[in-house]
Amino acid sequence: MKHLNYMRFILFCTILVSRNIWASDQQPSQLLRCLAGEEARLHKIKSSGPEYKLNQLFFNEWSGNPSLELRDDVFERVCSISHAHASVRLLKEFMLGGKSIFKASKIKQSSLSPDALVTMRMITLDELRKQMPQVFFSYVADLEVYAPSAHCLEQKIPELKTLREKYRYLESEISNIFLDEHRKEWISIFSGLEKWRVLFDQCKNELKQKKSKS
Repeated sequence: MKHLNYMRFILFCTILVSRNIWASDQQPSQLLRCLAGEEARLHKIKSSGPEYKLNQLFFNEWSGNPSLELRDDVFERVCSISHAHASVRLLKEFMLGGKSIFKASKIKQSSLSPDALVTMRMITLDELRKQMPQVFFSYVADLEVYAPSAHCLEQKIPELKTLREKYRYLESEISNIFLDEHRKEWISIFSGLEKWRVLFDQCKNELKQKKSKS
């Protein structure tokens, strides 16, 4: 049944993307194919966790604008390793680089299109980028569900706690300045999250040591 529902979902996405491509006479971007590859990889390993949710969000968003192409160097960083973790890498690149990660000609062409899907539901790339901290912290919250202790990631990645507190304070007035002013911290956080499994193991071992001493 789950496999059938999955196939129905893929069929629906294929029809949605195909209609948009036929209407605009364009081929799906490398980015969209990359995200579809990540979807297939996650399905193969039966993963429905944080990366799956993040990939679904990006796939649905970029299905509405298949003309957008990543710059070649960005595409290499996001999609070079068999699509693994492509959605997380895309989140990092978009948060740090904004619309500069896309080929300029494609942005101009897409932004002038009257089609609501092609303009990514009428949200500009700058406005979409403003939503990325919320997407990011939702992704982290999903990761923390699997953590051995409630504050494991914040303990191992100090910048995470600092920026999360600032985000909560500014949430209603968040802007791209929030991303640009804390670029160094974002880079450090993403670097730490790349080894979240190792950090979780460290927290787990620390808990065991505390229990053995008590």
